[in-house]
Amino acid sequence: MTALNGRSILLFAFVFMFCGSGFCDVVESEGNRGGWVRVYSNGNFSDRNPRIIMAEDGGLYLVVSESKWTGNSLTYNGLWIWKLDANGQREWVKEITGPEIEHVRSWDSDVVCPEKERVIVASSGSETWMIGFDEAGESKIIGRVGEAGNSYAMRSMAKLKGGYLISGQKMGDEVDAWVTKIDETGKTLWEKTYDRGKEEFAWSMAVGEDGSFVIAVDSGEYDKFGAGPSEALLIKCDKDGKILKEVNFKGRHAAVGMSSTGDYAVCHNRGQFMNFKMRVRGYDSDLNLKWDDVELYDGMGLGMYLMADGGDGFAVAGTKLGGGCWVWMVGSAGEIVESRKIADGPAGVDSFVGSGDGYLMASSVSIERASAGEGAVGPLRILVEDEEDLVVAKIVGF
Repeated sequence: MTALNGRSILLFAFVFMFCGSGFCDVVESEGNRGGWVRVYSNGNFSDRNPRIIMAEDGGLYLVVSESKWTGNSLTYNGLWIWKLDANGQREWVKEITGPEIEHVRSWDSDVVCPEKERVIVASSGSETWMIGFDEAGESKIIGRVGEAGNSYAMRSMAKLKGGYLISGQKMGDEVDAWVTKIDETGKTLWEKTYDRGKEEFAWSMAVGEDGSFVIAVDSGEYDKFGAGPSEALLIKCDKDGKILKEVNFKGRHAAVGMSSTGDYAVCHNRGQFMNFKMRVRGYDSDLNLKWDDVELYDGMGLGMYLMADGGDGFAVAGTKLGGGCWVWMVGSAGEIVESRKIADGPAGVDSFVGSGDGYLMASSVSIERASAGEGAVGPLRILVEDEEDLVVAKIVGF
């Protein structure tokens, strides 16, 4: 049985059907107009850290870390690819195999993917590898990323002409925010670290068409739970990672997005760790402040993501512990255009992407099936300690 990464006990009330394939199909959420919310499992694996990649046929791929426990002993770790159709029905699941994959089979391995490319970068300890897969889920190793012995925590990945940008944290004698540009074989073209004399982590990244980018960075002195004094940084860089401008403000867990007009918004927590004061602020293309902190909510929560809405506004996704999963639409002047509860349950958002006609959101949750027996129908309850399944939502109608 596995812990849900420190997430608190919640109630998750859906009606479901447990099929022989291990797939649970949940009724549409009342708060998700015309969309869908579904819960999935893969047998008795613990399914974690889903990453969404959009498929060419209007469906999606989920890259999922899976593990299995016997008592308190971890007996299996692996990476899997799931294919869902446009309505969220699961079509197939396949394990990523190969000798190099053994190096990234770890409970705390990191996985990042671009939104529209069938490419995965997985890292665990001192090994980081790029993996590709075809439309049928057949995978192959593309190449090593970075030098053996370097340790990375990865957070985001974006496609560029001729390669990719990856951001996160590089760990060694110092722990710094990190960005690297790699080519399509995984070869490093350049890498930069951003050190402000404390512990830095690049939580998110917004990339322009010319390859320039802005990273949202946490900088502070943190304990093992992530608590401690913190400030947030926005660092704007050219296509080669050279700093053009930097701004800072009180906060942590910063997530940045760029609108179609080149402006930025960043959501962040102005409170202490796990005692959230979620705010969103806006900047112009030169990182001049357009509007100061606007309140999203106060309370407890996890897993906030922010992205452009396709126009001059932004969409923020996140969860309130005990209060369900929400999306906020924020206008170009910082006004909250709409806020909507999508579903009860998930304690954190793991992936949030645009899907053309709306958004897709994925999260891992711990679920106890209250009814025994294959084909049984009953409620789902989220527990601190249980087998983890996945929740995916299609969000439309904004």
